[in-house]
Amino acid sequence: MEYKITKFPGSQVEIEFKIPTEEWASYIQKTQTLSEAAQSLMKEKYLEFLGKGEIEPIAPAQTQIIKMVPGSPAEFKVMVPILPTIGLADDYGKDLSEVERKPVRVTDKEMEEALESLRKARAKLTDLDQPAVKGNLITIKFFSAQLPSPAPHQDGFILGEGQLLPGFEDKLVGLKAGEKKELSLMYPSTGPLEAQRGKPITFQVEVLKVQEVKWPELTDHFAQELGVKDLAELKETLKNNLTSQKEKTADEAFRSQLLEKIGQEIKIEIPSILIEAEQNRLLENLKKAVQNELKTSFAQYLQETGKTEKEILNSFLDLAQANVRQFLLLKTVGQKEKLEVKPEEIEQELAKILKTMPEERQKSVDQEALKRYLKSSLLAEKVFQKLENYWKKI
Repeated sequence: MEYKITKFPGSQVEIEFKIPTEEWASYIQKTQTLSEAAQSLMKEKYLEFLGKGEIEPIAPAQTQIIKMVPGSPAEFKVMVPILPTIGLADDYGKDLSEVERKPVRVTDKEMEEALESLRKARAKLTDLDQPAVKGNLITIKFFSAQLPSPAPHQDGFILGEGQLLPGFEDKLVGLKAGEKKELSLMYPSTGPLEAQRGKPITFQVEVLKVQEVKWPELTDHFAQELGVKDLAELKETLKNNLTSQKEKTADEAFRSQLLEKIGQEIKIEIPSILIEAEQNRLLENLKKAVQNELKTSFAQYLQETGKTEKEILNSFLDLAQANVRQFLLLKTVGQKEKLEVKPEEIEQELAKILKTMPEERQKSVDQEALKRYLKSSLLAEKVFQKLENYWKKI
């Protein structure tokens, strides 16, 4: 088999194949028709070529017969989009010292907010049969025919903490559980619903519950109820947790900067098919989050945000481009450094994950898909460790 590769813009390649007469004749003998022989030949020879590892297709190939007649060599060509190749210099890590890994610090304000969050989570609630005042926990059901979704919404909040439209909560003061009221407000000029900005809006509200909130004091006893020795140990535990979270965020930002640094002078022609695939992946993740976290349908979400699915998909363009660029840079560094993930490493990580799942969940999980994810994740970790080692040595 002879073949010639020609590169085209947009990370497209054309491979021209030429198969000897005798080999082509063997395909004709094995099939019923010339058409079947041609299809079988093109499929097998293309797969044979892919086995050489010279290209990485990212979409199905388009094949075209050039010449396939008995008694002559068979000729056909394949056009296929591939992963773009990125040229990294041998000393690509020499300027990584310019990347700063910023230290993290937990501020007093962050500690206060964390303690307050814990305190609120342990609040004691008492139902009230009296008019609501600021500081009460109030649960309401409300709707407006002027919203994209007129269906009733339910919400609960501390009255007076400013979680809803300006002026909304003030009009709830004095209402008791079971009472209804029509509220008229001016929609903010900076509100999320562009069509409603600066216009009057009317809500129908029903108070479902009014509750008195008693906040626990931050004492040693409070800390002991949370499983630690005293308030000092609780604060230390909180500080360690906050520090760990900030360290993780800082690490992610630092690693992204390392990749940006080695790729800042490299122009990568990203195939549109990869960007579109990433946009669709981000959209699917959003749909799952809406269903699992917001407990609503995506159609309802679109109504409430006043956006179309296409608008949301388009909004992911910049993020999709950045994600694909990072993926390509990671892959290129991995190849240059000859990094690989061994099957046993994947199996070890898989076992760890499965161990955390209930037995029923283990049976339903797509282990092959999980293995592909783990392989990608483990390889990325090795690449970042390599980059960090270069950074430390400079």
